[in-house]
Amino acid sequence: MKIDRRKLKRRVFGFLSFSTALFVFQACYGMPQDFNDMVSLNGKVVSARTAEPVAGIKVSVPYPDQYTVTGSDGEFFLSPDIGSEYRVSFEDTDPETDGFFASKDTVIASGGRNLYFEISLEEK
Repeated sequence: MKIDRRKLKRRVFGFLSFSTALFVFQACYGMPQDFNDMVSLNGKVVSARTAEPVAGIKVSVPYPDQYTVTGSDGEFFLSPDIGSEYRVSFEDTDPETDGFFASKDTVIASGGRNLYFEISLEEK
């Protein structure tokens, strides 16, 4: 069995070139984030009195430090790291728009990777 040295050299050179390119990419940009370690935390904030959606409520989780503000439909979305429970805080950031709502903290137990819940806030 005769080995073609030119083909062998091309394959070795190609492999080394590809490996070098991957190494340089990793050195410049780091390892890709592992999105499997995150949870989708979705929900809706409504008024306890009227059951209408509330806009302008700051929804936050402490780890990693994330927050979002509810839109006109009262919906929010966060993606915290996987855990056994999630401490979520709700705070009215624009009382001029839709009245003043009392702040609220709650703990949500983990129930999978996609969590959806509705929370009602009391008006002050």
